[in-house]
Amino acid sequence: STQATEDTQSNMVHVQEQSNLFPSWNREQHQIKGSIITRNDLNFNPDSFIDLNYVAGIDISFLKSNPSRSVAAISILSFPDMSHVKTIACEQEMTLPYKAGYLAFREFGPMKHLIDFVK
Repeated sequence: STQATEDTQSNMVHVQEQSNLFPSWNREQHQIKGSIITRNDLNFNPDSFIDLNYVAGIDISFLKSNPSRSVAAISILSFPDMSHVKTIACEQEMTLPYKAGYLAFREFGPMKHLIDFVK
């Protein structure tokens, strides 16, 4: 059918556009590689964080039944007692492909969405 042909062509164009991402991801990864810190020079003293009231943890996972669907969640804790304040999660369709070694490029969008929402 005409619709099936148009859908197939659209998907082929989409795959081609995504494959063009990999060289730019590779360039960006090489640019930031020099800023990686490989030693811990932080002297962590919780008492020095006088104005710090909250900390958060964030992660993303993918549905086993549909790996193109993600669930990102952020949990907010009060500081310094680390009591749970709130957890926010969102599910969304992933539009960028999985590419080993480039997970941050794929996972950044949903995580940024949550961080912006919390702000």
